[in-house]
Amino acid sequence: MIPALAAPPHTHAAIFCGDGQCAETAGLGLRMQDAGAIVTDRFKVMRLKGETTEVKKVGARAAEQITNYLDQPHWAPDTLRSLFRDATLERRPSLLCSYFVARIYSDIDTHIFDGREALKTTIEQIQRSPKFQDITPKTTWWDRASPQLLLQSDFATLSSLAAMRIQSMYIDLVPFFESRNIAVPLNWMEILVFLAETEDKSLKQNLDQETVALMRKHKYLDFSKQSERWSILPFEVYLDDRCRRSLSDAEIAGELRSLKQHLTTLEQTLVHHQDNHRVFSAEFAESKLETFRLLETDATQNCQICARLIELSKARIAALESRATPVAAHS
Repeated sequence: MIPALAAPPHTHAAIFCGDGQCAETAGLGLRMQDAGAIVTDRFKVMRLKGETTEVKKVGARAAEQITNYLDQPHWAPDTLRSLFRDATLERRPSLLCSYFVARIYSDIDTHIFDGREALKTTIEQIQRSPKFQDITPKTTWWDRASPQLLLQSDFATLSSLAAMRIQSMYIDLVPFFESRNIAVPLNWMEILVFLAETEDKSLKQNLDQETVALMRKHKYLDFSKQSERWSILPFEVYLDDRCRRSLSDAEIAGELRSLKQHLTTLEQTLVHHQDNHRVFSAEFAESKLETFRLLETDATQNCQICARLIELSKARIAALESRATPVAAHS
């Protein structure tokens, strides 16, 4: 889940390109959209420090670079691996949100963090970059859609629930570091990196025990069961209902388009979960820590759930394609 890989409270990054437009990479790939369509109660706006003409030119050049990346796919693999110091990454043209932002600036020789390649730049590092300043209090724009108007009742997704539980675990782990006069890692994922990379065996064992206890206390490992209940079962009910209906050619075509778009996202998500599984599996094989064993098991279950959704989607697509009326070719 993406909130687990980023630093709460911010889990996404985009670039404002002027004329009310922003560029972001998510889902099916890099896209441009109206900045006023961003639906969130919490955001942070940053820009390069300084008010000089040269600084403004750098910002304009960064925005111009975006056209070079339009239509490139979203980058899911290696998200987690990028956080571990000794991990190696494949070099790909496709993009992750924070990598996209860092890559745009590195293309014009402005590195968000000197000495750190764009490929390994995280959202947390963008927020802490000494080259940028927070201008959120001075930033205003007209919202096209208000969360309060869209959500008239309590609303929660698995991702938002995961983010809240992860933040709770992080808060509960802060005293572990403070009581030992150790600099507190900035977020949950950096705690896992610390756990993997610290050479103090006693400290590693104690942190492992504390982390496992908190994962169980906050029921973090229950998400796989919730995912099955919230995704597979409703999808099966939906497909069963659709199979019983007599659909027009237009309805079949519309459902096929929707299913194929979602199938692309599901396949990318599966690659993401498989990559997470490889990371946690490697860490458990190296350290034999219970924390990484549990995370490996959780990643396995996420892969199985995603694979089942893909299987159901492909079966429905095949069934719809067999029912679609062939379109005759015209000269």
